Amino acid sequence: RADLAANRGDVATAISLLASLRVSVMTEDAQQLSSMGLLEASIAEARGEPADALRHSRAALTHVDAIGLLFGSAAWSMAARFAFQLHDDAVISELLEMLDAYPSGQVPVTLRIQRDLARAYLAGRAGEPGAGRAFESVIGRLRTNKNPFTLAHALLEYAGHLRDAGDEAALTAAVEEATAIGSRLGCGPLLDRAAAIAPARSPAQA
Repeated sequence: RADLAANRGDVATAISLLASLRVSVMTEDAQQLSSMGLLEASIAEARGEPADALRHSRAALTHVDAIGLLFGSAAWSMAARFAFQLHDDAVISELLEMLDAYPSGQVPVTLRIQRDLARAYLAGRAGEPGAGRAFESVIGRLRTNKNPFTLAHALLEYAGHLRDAGDEAALTAAVEEATAIGSRLGCGPLLDRAAAIAPARSPAQA
């Protein structure tokens, strides 16, 4: 319930439920601690505080050795998402190094896609000519994977790349698709992020 509230942008409810959890869940269980960290990250995201969200998601990721990479995939994905938003290339590189330390067969499919998204992001930041194709490949795989929330955020990463490339038509299409997904999911923070990336409209377009 707390996570759902945070994803809908209902910060007050999420904080209240988190406070109750802190009282009732007295545990050193790594999975519980990781989950609590992710909830704190979601609340920070709903507050519009990506730096705090990154800090909490990275703290949740410290439990990955105890809970395994499959259960830790949400923390990795969240940390990468907030690092994208903050343009923290150093953190993204650290996250990639972490996954590269695992044998390929031990990395869940969802994380392989997220890893390729991170690589596409860094390629775009470096101005590599194949970055756009890399983004498109990741987005195509996410459509097949049928995870709309992850797809929407990937579309926004791509939109940022398109903005830097000056491709306003493709940028608008990516943001509009992400916005439609956010509206369908009732995800306030996702909609806020899409609105921040959307190209400015002229008075004639408004």
